[in-house]
Amino acid sequence: MGIGIEEFVAGESISDSLRCPICRDVFNEPVFCGGRPCQCVFCRSCLAEHLRRGDARCPIDRLPMQENHISRHLFVKGVIDELLVFCRHRDSGCCWTGKLESRNHHEATCPARKVQVLTDEVVQLQTEAHALETRVECLSSQLLEKSTQIHVLSSSAKEHQNVIYTLESKLSQQYRQVWEELWLSGEMKNGELARVGPHAGYDYCLLNLDWYARWHRWINGFVACLGTLVDRSSHERVWPGSIDNSVLLEPDDVAVLRQGICEGQDFVVVSVKAWKLLQTWYGGGPTLRRRAVCFLSGCVEIELYGIRLQIFTSASLHVPFTMVESSTATVGAFKMRVCDELELDPSKVRVWDYFNRRKYEEITAFESKTLEACHLFDGNPVLIEHQCEDGSWPSIPEQQLLRHYFSQPPQPYANVRPEFPTGHRDRSLPQRLTLAAASAGVA
Repeated sequence: MGIGIEEFVAGESISDSLRCPICRDVFNEPVFCGGRPCQCVFCRSCLAEHLRRGDARCPIDRLPMQENHISRHLFVKGVIDELLVFCRHRDSGCCWTGKLESRNHHEATCPARKVQVLTDEVVQLQTEAHALETRVECLSSQLLEKSTQIHVLSSSAKEHQNVIYTLESKLSQQYRQVWEELWLSGEMKNGELARVGPHAGYDYCLLNLDWYARWHRWINGFVACLGTLVDRSSHERVWPGSIDNSVLLEPDDVAVLRQGICEGQDFVVVSVKAWKLLQTWYGGGPTLRRRAVCFLSGCVEIELYGIRLQIFTSASLHVPFTMVESSTATVGAFKMRVCDELELDPSKVRVWDYFNRRKYEEITAFESKTLEACHLFDGNPVLIEHQCEDGSWPSIPEQQLLRHYFSQPPQPYANVRPEFPTGHRDRSLPQRLTLAAASAGVA
């Protein structure tokens, strides 16, 4: 585009020879082809736009043109630079006139331009100020709405506080009943959970000592004295929360206890009945049930680590769970414990050695034998088979998983004898895997 004639002092008297034949304005950066093929002059931007459209001919005489032949027309530019022009900020009050070539120098220091810049900045600031005022009004409206909501919530909170006081009163009465139930059932003694024994062969549960201490401070708000319950002030009681026994376990494990934990420092031992009551009231877990065993010295202690058994049930063959049991526990005691935890009728349950996920041997008939005598090793799968309602036993498909055993990293196991006198059943775990692999044709 060229320079409009309104920018010149005597624009109407400017010769047509100084005007671009394309835009009809005074030349802006005049260019021509230097006689190859013609002498026609155009604005640089006008000619470039014409060639960009794909027409490579002169707009005047229609002769072919090449873009690399285009050059500046210095004579025409010199003539135009001598023409008198107005300052481009004339509308803002500037009265300067001068040669075109001097206008850029003047406009760099033009007072009218500076005033116009400041005016534009003022307008922008006023626009921003108006937007801020609108925002403030909106926030004020929201603040008023929030204040109303806060007032409503405060009133609701007071009502809920009254409900809490009522519930606390009811809770106090319920805890009196709980305390009395525990007192009468012999599970409480001198304000603590009683643990008489331990007795060999009995099951007990581990309870995180930190949680037990919080529970003890909470429950001691109700003091038992010769069967008379006295309620202490409520500000001394802090709700202990859900039971958390995970701190007693190895990281990322649900059954194995941390090494080095001991009673009185990390946990307390309670009866199974007391544990079930506490878990019913407070929730949480997991259940850490362990058996008391009698050592050769005659000392009876809780066996913390024992052996881990993978428990499968006929109702859920694909989702086993881990149970830690003493290797000295009898099959009958183990069966009773499993039935107690799964709430099954022991008379309708059979226990199988589920080695390699196959019914290896039914061990229910050996109720007086220990798990160690039945050669159940650490990590041994055990199947709990529950009788159907019609009296039949469920059909459990045999599964050949030896390739799975050999493709997986070796699992830790313990209490596996290196070899036994006779019989396929009386062999160590590696021998049993080798024989089973040979029978299945696995190299």
